[in-house]
Amino acid sequence: MINAKVRTYVYISFLLCIHYYQMFTDSGNKVYRLSAFNHLLNEEGNPLTDRPLIVQFCANDPGQLLTSALALQNYCDAIDLNLGCPQDIAKRGRYGSFLQDDWELIEQLSQSQLLPHN
Repeated sequence: MINAKVRTYVYISFLLCIHYYQMFTDSGNKVYRLSAFNHLLNEEGNPLTDRPLIVQFCANDPGQLLTSALALQNYCDAIDLNLGCPQDIAKRGRYGSFLQDDWELIEQLSQSQLLPHN
């Protein structure tokens, strides 16, 4: 019988899509924040186990996306903007794949993440 320690290697961690408004711009939505990204309990964003970590947001407001991204900047390595979700909720909320015809807004969302924020 061979007694070997099995190691699992994670090359990248990627979270499910987080709704930018419900995450950090709505201060009363603590339940959503804790279920979507609970860094307090090291469920997500643990620097020892969740690296590199990419957080994906669905968004259509550059300022609110920036607020959400800044709140997680110390717990992740990159922010991804969801431009692929085809679900009805994305159509109603005007995000995901339903932004693909609005190149100006996509550029504004992307540029909001490039500015220095110290």
